[in-house]
Amino acid sequence: MTTTEVIQFVLILMFLGASYWWLWTLSDRELRKVLVKNDSAEYPVTQSGSMFVPSFDPYVLKGSEIYIPVTDGLYHTRVKANRRIQYMNGLKTWVERGADVHLVVTRADERCCGEWQQLVDEHPDGFHVHILDRSKAAQAASDSIELQIAALDTFHPALLVNLATNTATRSAAPGAMWIELNHPVGSKYAYDVSFVNPERAQETSVLRSIGRCMKNCSKVRT
Repeated sequence: MTTTEVIQFVLILMFLGASYWWLWTLSDRELRKVLVKNDSAEYPVTQSGSMFVPSFDPYVLKGSEIYIPVTDGLYHTRVKANRRIQYMNGLKTWVERGADVHLVVTRADERCCGEWQQLVDEHPDGFHVHILDRSKAAQAASDSIELQIAALDTFHPALLVNLATNTATRSAAPGAMWIELNHPVGSKYAYDVSFVNPERAQETSVLRSIGRCMKNCSKVRT
């Protein structure tokens, strides 16, 4: 497998883990709906980036790995200018804080690379854009990979994984999840959204598994 194919495979496994966690805990989430700042929360609808950045921000540390599925990479262009600026500045701040930000593109638009090129140029070691090539997946031995990439067009599990070597820091903030069950292609709105804070994220093995996987693959970049 090429380096790009390895990265695609690793990312797909990560998002599959998040999706399985979502399904397993569905009934539990229905019983525990909270709307408290810095706590886990559920929203029937949000605009692109409006709640995501402030929800993740308190837990982003030096060494954090953040994976954000963005379909065509243009959701931020469909909101008002001030919200777009806040979103872009939020991602930039995370990179400057020492985090690695990975955008996962599943349906590349010709404008996508241009939209993110400045951040890539300014922070080549911390800001990454991964384009999953479903045409190559279609040629793979298993058709399920192509279907999994297609699922990420509208199902968006954004993951924050803290790989800090300091045990106390990692225990305090192991990571978090922002899961959009349905973000239609081309829409600025996402529906059935959940933010999973570190306390709840620690209840599942998904983040720990991703952390181990990313530690082993930390030198692999596009």
